[in-house]
Amino acid sequence: MALASTTLAGACDGNTNTISVTSATGFAAGSYVLVDSEMMKIQTVNGTQIGVFRGVYGTQAVAHTVYALAEVGTAAEFAAASGGGVGSLKNKVILVPAALAIS
Repeated sequence: MALASTTLAGACDGNTNTISVTSATGFAAGSYVLVDSEMMKIQTVNGTQIGVFRGVYGTQAVAHTVYALAEVGTAAEFAAASGGGVGSLKNKVILVPAALAIS
């Protein structure tokens, strides 16, 4: 499967643990969402309200603007999109631990 894309339906600061997206297609607890250069682990999905753990894999929890691109997928999908480890995804450096990559 490929990464799914949507946008944020509202701005968020660097402290909130819930983001609002325009479409929750592809969002599932345990998956990941990349907004700007911040990776988040999805904790809960309630309609288009997504509970997240912020700033995973060495990224920083920062503010995001309304309509910011949000890409969602599993760890394996992000690993495949970034070349299976350290790589570039839409001009962002993504570090995916080798333990999460699927051979």
